[in-house]
Parts: sequence; C-alpha cells; structure tokens
Amino acid sequence: MKKVYFVIIFVMLVTYANSELIFFDDFEAGLGNWNVINNGGVGLWTIYSPPYPNSYTMPPTSSGNVCSADSDEAGSGTTTDTTLELATPIDMSTYTDIILEFDSDFYAINTDDYCYVDVSSDGGSTWNNVLTYAGVSVRQTHETLDITEFVELQSNVLVRFHSVQPGWDWWWTIDNIEINAEISIIYDNNLAALSIAGSTIVNAGNTENYEITIKNVGNNPQDEYSVTLKKENGEILSTVDVNQTIEPQEVVTYILTWNVPSDEPEGSVNIFGEVFLEGDENPANNITGYLSVQVFPQGIFEITVGDGTELNNRTPVCFQYLNSLTEMLYFSEELGGVTGMITALTFYNDFTTNLMHKPVQVWMGETTQTNLTDGWIPSTSLTQVFDGFVNFPAGNSFVTINLDFPYMYEGDNLVLMVFRPMDSQVYGSLDNFYHDETLEMLDRTRYERDDVIVLDPANPPEGWGFEKFPNTTFTFYQGAMGDIEGYV
Repeated sequence: MKKVYFVIIFVMLVTYANSELIFFDDFEAGLGNWNVINNGGVGLWTIYSPPYPNSYTMPPTSSGNVCSADSDEAGSGTTTDTTLELATPIDMSTYTDIILEFDSDFYAINTDDYCYVDVSSDGGSTWNNVLTYAGVSVRQTHETLDITEFVELQSNVLVRFHSVQPGWDWWWTIDNIEINAEISIIYDNNLAALSIAGSTIVNAGNTENYEITIKNVGNNPQDEYSVTLKKENGEILSTVDVNQTIEPQEVVTYILTWNVPSDEPEGSVNIFGEVFLEGDENPANNITGYLSVQVFPQGIFEITVGDGTELNNRTPVCFQYLNSLTEMLYFSEELGGVTGMITALTFYNDFTTNLMHKPVQVWMGETTQTNLTDGWIPSTSLTQVFDGFVNFPAGNSFVTINLDFPYMYEGDNLVLMVFRPMDSQVYGSLDNFYHDETLEMLDRTRYERDDVIVLDPANPPEGWGFEKFPNTTFTFYQGAMGDIEGYV
C-alpha cells in the first residue's frame, strides 16, 4: 500500500506542479470583465446581490453576488436571449490542460429553454460549444469543462455564456467562473500575436493605422522577424520587418498602415495581424483574432449605435404628451473612435399614427462625462444643428433628420438633445421607437415630458434618467486621407 500511495502522490505532483489560476470572477466587483449582449428580448445578464429576486439553488461554493439571465424577473410578456462574453481575450499561448469551472443553476420551464457555453481561440471570430443545457433543468451544479482541445497554446481565448428563454420563463444563474491551466513546454523560439486594434470604419482612399501587439513567449530573445497586416483572404495590406531585440516575456506593439485603395469595394472585411519568425516552434499562436472593418465610399459613412428590439415611447421624441425633451450620450468607442462631420441622424420607429410635419429641435455637443446622473447638459452648452419639421411615418419605419448645420465631431462622448416644442395635441401611447440598453452605463439618457409645463432646453427640469437609448444611425462626411474637408 505504501508503494501504491507513493506512486499516486508522485503522479499528482507531476500533473499539477505547474498549474495556475488564469482567470477568476465571482462578480463581487461587477461586470467589468464582461460584455453583456442583447440578442433579442428584454431579459439580460444582470448581477444580483442577496436577497436575490428568485430562489436560486446554487452550490455551497457560491455566495454574495451572482450573475443571472433571469427571465422571470424580466416580467410577463418578455423574452430573454442574452450573451455574457469575456471583454478581453486571454493569452493561453503557453498553457495546456485548460479547465473552465463555474457554479450554475439552470431552471427551465419549457423544452425551448437553452443554455450554451462556448469558447473561441481567435478572439471571437469562430466559436466551439463545450456545454449545452437543452430544455431540462440542471440545478445546483459545479461544472468542470476541459476546453484544452479548443484553446491550448492560443493567444486570443474568449468564453461566453448564452441563455435563450423565449417566454416568461425561469433563469440561468452562474457564479465563480475560473480557468485553470498548466504551463506547457516552453519553446525556445516562439513569438505570439496577441491583438489587433484600430478603426472599424474606413473610407476608400483613406489611410488607417492599426496596432498589432506581439509577445515573446519563448526562452530566447529574438531580433529578426516580421509583423504583417492581412485580410482574411490572405491579401497583405502592410508589413514591417523588425531588427530590434524582443526579450522573453516582452510585449511590443507595432503600428501598421493600410493605404485603402480608392476603388476598395464597399462592405465588410475581416483583417488580422500576423507575426512571422523563421524557426518559430509554435506557429499556432502567430495570428490575432479578426477585426471586422466596414468599408464605405470615399467621404461618406454611417455608424449605427444600438440594435435593440425594445419598443419605448419616451425617447427621442414623445408624442403621448404635449412636449418632450430628451438628452442622450453616445460614447466614443460606440462611434468607432472616428472624427468627422455629422450631417444626418436616423431613428427607427414603429408608430400606429402617421405624424407628418412635426416641429423638432436638435442640439449636439461633446463631453468627457460618462453619465447624466447629476443632471442635464443644457442646450446653452451645446450647438443647435436642426430647427425644423420632421415626418414620423406610421408602421415599422425610420426617421431621418438631415441637419441644418452639420456638426464637426472631434471624438469625445457625443451629446444629443432632442426637443419637441409644446403642441396642441397628444397622440397614442403606441408611437414607439426601437431602443437598446447598456446596463453597465446607467443614466446615459435623461428625459422629461409634460402637458402643462413648457420645457426649456436651456434650463431643463430634473427629469428622469435611465440606461436605455434609441437605436441611432449617424451619417458622417470625412475627406480622403483622414482630412476633414467639410460638408457637401
């Protein structure tokens, strides 16, 4: 028995001696590690603290905050289709034997309730399913998933949790997400491409810069390699040959320039970064994930913020009251980090009433604020860009406002104020606009509407704040080569 016992201990030491905790989140610090995605419906992944809104049956290891896609809490008549996705890829380029663990409580009500756990090795361009709950409750479990075959030795690893509950159903609640792995054999010569960053909106004829970050994950310093920017089809857009030393574990970012041809086809294209080292012993980690880039004709492009399906009559214009005032923030990262002249904006509506030739006023500005919790930014601090009449067609349609005075957007958080002056008539409560929401960005919108008080954009009343905002498309004009040429 002693001999057997000794052998078992020896094997365990060999197996786990190099094990590391790569990632852990118990949601006590919020949702900062995650992106919450609304694929359709109302219910979203949300953090709940005790006392929970429902009787979650979690394993004993779970306590404090949990994260739940709680369809029951969303309320009667709602649906839930939401994804919780890691916001930042994890570099697993030197790891193998990778285990994903989490606490879980899936309470199904119908056979069409599904839950999926997926992993990606290329920054989210493609996904592999590693666990599915299909229409049957799986309560009070601690899941342990071996994801090695999908993500070992990869540098752009993501994990996502996708909950589909197409009715007023129950919930999927999770906690204590962790990833453990073992350090693999360290290669002597091994460069890894970690990430690509840059504009996701380009114009034909322009020049765009992209940052490609690499890391030396081998034992040896390297002083002769190349970094390349490519399209998904393999077309080379830019290359830099490097003759400077990168030490083991050192991370370096290179800027590569894409001179976009004037005849570049309009549409979406995936680009990525690649590092090449002669004699690289692990080429599996040589490329980044894909960055999806939208190509527009020279000078003109559109950016849409929000793709929600919730119908709401509060913003940007409310016809249920005699006058209304709304102010929204659109964040720099949502606008793709671009600059340019905003010439028009479009909202998306579903009206029962055909409302033609209605007076509307619009102001724009920029701010470093990330919320409107402390109150409005008054119109006196903004620039008026429209004062005229707008048509709001009945049915599922859109409302485009061509600005009287195009706004020169310089890249900060955009402030948009929309005012419906006092009218003599109110209309139905079912004249709605499509809205999205960002639970991590509370009070990005303020609104007020009234039948008696004449609202003053220069001195707004306190109003109400919430995280919802109307799906909005901004039309930009931007001159070739990145220079702002003005409005045509």
